[in-house]
Amino acid sequence: MPSYTDIQTAARYYALTPKTLRKLARHGDVPAVKIGSRWRFLLPALDGAA
Repeated sequence: MPSYTDIQTAARYYALTPKTLRKLARHGDVPAVKIGSRWRFLLPALDGAA
C-alpha cells in the first residue's frame, strides 16, 4: 500500500507554501491525488519529482 503525506510535509519538501503547492497540484505540476477534500502526496513520487 502506498504511503501518502500531507500538504504541510510536501510543502516543506518543495520549499513552497501550502497555498502554492495546492495550486500546483490542481494544475498537475506536482504528483498528487485528492482524497476527499484534501490533497495527498505520494512519498515515493516526491523523491523523483524535485
